[in-house]
Amino acid sequence: MATAGSQSSLHQNHVQRGVATDSDADNDTDAGLESDSEDSVESESDSVIYQVEPFVTYQDRIRTLAREVLWKDVSDEDLVVERLGNGSYNRVIGIARQGNGVTGKMEYVVRIPWNHEKDDLEKDIAPLLFVKEKTQIPSPDVIVYDSTPDNVLESPYVIQSRVPGVNAHSIIMKNDEAHKITHDGWCKLAYDLGRVVNQMLSVHNNKPGQLVLDSSDSRNILIAPLQTTVGDSPEACRLDSSSQPEDTACSLLPRLCYYQRALDLEKDPEDTYDQMELLARMATDMGETGHLDNIPHTFCHLDFFLRNMIISVNPFTHEPKIEGILDWDSALFAPAFMVCEPPAYLWNSTMRGEAEDEDQDYEDWHIDITFDPITEEDKKVKRIFEEAAGEEYVRFAYDPVYRLARRLFQFGIKGIHGNVAHDESEKLLEYWRTLNDAPKEVASRFPESMESVDMEPTHQQSDHPTMETASDAETGLKRWLRGVKEKLRRLSTM
Repeated sequence: MATAGSQSSLHQNHVQRGVATDSDADNDTDAGLESDSEDSVESESDSVIYQVEPFVTYQDRIRTLAREVLWKDVSDEDLVVERLGNGSYNRVIGIARQGNGVTGKMEYVVRIPWNHEKDDLEKDIAPLLFVKEKTQIPSPDVIVYDSTPDNVLESPYVIQSRVPGVNAHSIIMKNDEAHKITHDGWCKLAYDLGRVVNQMLSVHNNKPGQLVLDSSDSRNILIAPLQTTVGDSPEACRLDSSSQPEDTACSLLPRLCYYQRALDLEKDPEDTYDQMELLARMATDMGETGHLDNIPHTFCHLDFFLRNMIISVNPFTHEPKIEGILDWDSALFAPAFMVCEPPAYLWNSTMRGEAEDEDQDYEDWHIDITFDPITEEDKKVKRIFEEAAGEEYVRFAYDPVYRLARRLFQFGIKGIHGNVAHDESEKLLEYWRTLNDAPKEVASRFPESMESVDMEPTHQQSDHPTMETASDAETGLKRWLRGVKEKLRRLSTM
């Protein structure tokens, strides 16, 4: 068992009261709202799917664990155990102590990997510890963890603080009347989120990769470089922010795509589905334009969407406060453009109240869709966000090439799995061909539906002093398109 205090100055008695957990991205973070009967039904379902002990008996183990590592003297009446919404990767259970002189509740969250794997747990913990150590970004505290099965749960686990507030998606995208935000509130939220983005952009490393705990000393955080060749994984190494990037975005993106293609062929040597190869060629061509030069590797939250933000709204002033950014499991060091997807819901009110599902967050790689600010108030909100996020954000946020590169990088690290991902990869290639005004002979290598695409390359406009005007951006883009046209002709003959 290990505590996090030695690495991030956390204390077991420092917790926050609230209803949200750092659970998985597809999990409902408005926790603790289910009835006991619903808990029993859902728990039985999960226990069958994941072949684990049902909550009705498992909660006794949780009570024992709470007494062993948190509160040795707590009574049954004062110890509250509740099943929270489980995610795809973790079983999530809430524990709290109340009564006996305790002011309010002392609330925590226990996360147990479904697969009971040590490595998976430590990959979840390392980014959280890193965020606490290197940034001021609000996030859950790691209280205590055990990466071995040598405990009452017979599984690795982590106990985290429970973040106060409400899931931001329910407030912003569903236009929740109970938490109405004023214009001044939107300005404050834009500034606060801009500072979060700025902090991530300010943390560099010379290699892209995922954070892991040092196997020989868990107080140290290392980086496991992204794998780009079939075979043994690269060895984890120390973080290094002082030297130049060793693996530039220009070379990284094509190699990630070719690696995914190699994995497909390793599983099935007769596989003729070469979509990843087409994406690799797209990445190579994108690099030849110069867009991928001189890009640092920065700390990225790859699921930086509303569903993973917890905010509270002051009932008197209607000002929002970011209480915590959740789900750092997917965080890694990656090219800086991965941090720079514009949160257009801040400055375009037409986006609010439209999304019924948490997975319908704005995806900016659809470059035929723009969400420019409409009113003067919205323009002010956008300007405040950009000024807080900084010039590096502005460099990578709106250019259609970087918008496509963000989705391309995701394919490079995850591959193409399922019909939805396949359709998205087809659309990505459509956008690339249309953006570059490729000659007709190239069109035969892409879906026929591209012939009907009628889209002008767009570049969002802003009052920010570091941004190009729309006309300047369009002129520069056309100049670049002429240069890339010949490269695409060569691609058609490959």
